[in-house]
Amino acid sequence: MNSTTKHIPVLLKETIDGLNLRPGDTVVDATLGGAGHALEIAKRFGRDIHIVGIDVDGASLRRAEVKLKKIGAFYSLIHSNFQNLERILGEKGITRVQGIYFDLGWSIDQFESGGRGFSFQKDEPLSMTLGDNAADYKFNAHQIVNEWDEENLRSIIESYGEESHAYRIAKGITTARANGTIRTSGQLAEIINSSVPKYYTWRRIHPATKTFQAIRITVNDELNVLKSSLGSAYNVLESGRMVEVISFHSLEDRIVKRTMRDWDDEEKGKMLTKRPITASSWETNLNPRSRSAKLRIFQKK
Repeated sequence: MNSTTKHIPVLLKETIDGLNLRPGDTVVDATLGGAGHALEIAKRFGRDIHIVGIDVDGASLRRAEVKLKKIGAFYSLIHSNFQNLERILGEKGITRVQGIYFDLGWSIDQFESGGRGFSFQKDEPLSMTLGDNAADYKFNAHQIVNEWDEENLRSIIESYGEESHAYRIAKGITTARANGTIRTSGQLAEIINSSVPKYYTWRRIHPATKTFQAIRITVNDELNVLKSSLGSAYNVLESGRMVEVISFHSLEDRIVKRTMRDWDDEEKGKMLTKRPITASSWETNLNPRSRSAKLRIFQKK
């Protein structure tokens, strides 16, 4: 197994500093992925901090373990979806933690070697299930693009992709599949590219970006999972400690902002970031994907 990763964690210093960890603490990395933040915690605190890393993707956990073990970190890794946060921590005998953070971005490894059709730059079978067990999902990307009617396709592309050409893309998909099954991410990307106006293909982002996002969100039920997981995070967090979320698109950030504001209004604690923390120009030059990252922090009462 190759443990080398191209993944660069975003807002690394801001995230770790914001947790205000102390020796003896247990911190939960709810979205371990490339383990960039967890590794930084281990480098700063050594074995004085217990890192609990959660990821639904077994390959990500295996890569992370190689790196964490190499630097002698004190860690526990859990193969599960973070929506099960409260239950899985309880099964480990952990009832309170001193910090929780969610990095809702996707590791480069998941796009480069996932083999599940996440990337429109690759020609892979369409699945887009983040977890390893297909039975855990009501449907996958292959079923969505080949079986859903045009109106439902348009609805998710417009709602979850915030795509202005949702109608044309949905029409293009249903027209294309009439001539044969859409089997791969490469096929889907070509169909989207040919469905949008020519000027749309000249923009900085690929024309398929928003549609792939919409299908991925739908397959993994990402927004509902996030809502329920934030509540679980609050429940297991020790008084006076922080929960942090790094989001990458407005749908996620809206949920995080609304949830933290509601907690603040209900006097459950304090929202420490009235405006989200964003990447510096130095970081965006080094890592362009950090441009869209927003970090929000809440301190429990």
